[in-house]
Amino acid sequence: PDVRAAERQLAAATARIGVAKAELYPHLGLAGSLGFVGTTTAGLFDYSNRYFSFGPGLHWNLFAGGRTRAQIAAAEARTAGAYANYRKTVLGALADADNALGAFAADQRRETDLVAAVATSRKAVATATELYREGVTDYLSVLDAQRSLAAAEDNLAQGDRAKATDLVALYKSLGGGWPVAPADTFVPGSISTQTTTHS
Repeated sequence: PDVRAAERQLAAATARIGVAKAELYPHLGLAGSLGFVGTTTAGLFDYSNRYFSFGPGLHWNLFAGGRTRAQIAAAEARTAGAYANYRKTVLGALADADNALGAFAADQRRETDLVAAVATSRKAVATATELYREGVTDYLSVLDAQRSLAAAEDNLAQGDRAKATDLVALYKSLGGGWPVAPADTFVPGSISTQTTTHS
């Protein structure tokens, strides 16, 4: 939306240059009038007392050339400012989208590692529990494994939250506003996300 707004401001500023330049040339128009005239009020609105005039008109600011050229220069300066703002807005939008996309991709890669860490921690808990039941280790080993599993699951939950936040930032940087397709529908060029449920 900010890019579209900046583009419309630039288009409006460019159009104002044309309006200012038009004042350098004569304006030809057609004018007309219709009325009633009479020497007395009696019969003033009779058909015979009507009059009308119609003809071309010429308007030209012949002696205001300096002022007109100053207005043109001002319009061109405003257009240059609008173009700089448009360029800045576009570059900012591209940077926002690139940063959001990079952060989201990094979150996806990190999630793969976090899921693997949770799976490894669960295996460690199962192994420590089995060894405790067989009397090979004490219960402190089981508690340590469970603590490591809880920390890994907490990291995974935080990673999921960061990924969701970065996905929202990505949608925001791209402008959003597109319809959401059903889960079983593939839309070419759309960004697909996969939701994973962790127990």
